[in-house]
Amino acid sequence: MYRRYMIEGKETQVGVYINHFLRDSFGTVCIGNYNRSIRKDANGQLFFTWNHKRIYCDTFLAYTPEEIIKMITKSQYMGSLDHELTATLMKYGLDAFNVHIKGTAYAYAGGKPVAWYDDRDGQFTVDLHALESVYKYDLIGPNGDWRDSYYCGDFVALVNCGEISLTVNPNAKYLKKTEKKETVLAWLRLKGTTMRKENSKKCCICGCAIEHFGNNPFGAAFKRSTTGEIVKMNFKDNDRCCDLCDQMYVIPGRMYLSTGMSTFLNLKNWYDQGF
Repeated sequence: MYRRYMIEGKETQVGVYINHFLRDSFGTVCIGNYNRSIRKDANGQLFFTWNHKRIYCDTFLAYTPEEIIKMITKSQYMGSLDHELTATLMKYGLDAFNVHIKGTAYAYAGGKPVAWYDDRDGQFTVDLHALESVYKYDLIGPNGDWRDSYYCGDFVALVNCGEISLTVNPNAKYLKKTEKKETVLAWLRLKGTTMRKENSKKCCICGCAIEHFGNNPFGAAFKRSTTGEIVKMNFKDNDRCCDLCDQMYVIPGRMYLSTGMSTFLNLKNWYDQGF
């Protein structure tokens, strides 16, 4: 399948062909005219290298469910939208969408329909390895009362012409994670506001009060959870950070600066959303 990665600061389309049954490697990636083998690190995470830097396969970029729905329904050129939809499913989960299929007659005899089905609602269900090949999408009814499958390209075309509609599932797991992050953010903002009144020293990253002397924040960096962009923070000479931010952003950022390996950086960053 085609995936988008941030490589050397640029969004790059990469052909990814994963094979979990090979012995020495686990597939191949194609970047332009160059091929790279996919390997596993000591923790079992798949990666490939580019200019001597590791790029982990699960750090690919993906549109949000809302974005991919708009792209498919409004686009006049399908192109690689089946690959983009697959990337969204892999990043946000199979339960990210609700699927509605219009009822239609599909078989005729003597000019009369002899087989049809009513409107159906369901969700995606598919084996991960099958999803990686961008071959077919499997759908299942809410109670398992029906199952169907579509070639990925055909499914996207049917969504585009209105025969199948996609909507965001309000009960999707990724939305619950977002709500949890927003709750944590609100708590951190409240904590920072309250404690700043009691203590003039505050963390230059999250705004919370600093106990004792704080830490030197220089070198702090993180990856944006939405784009994979590496962000290096800038500070004033007298800035200090709290112990939590020192562990989450300063130490990983310094390891990245010394080794060039972005895997040390925090991928799911709460402060990315407004701090």
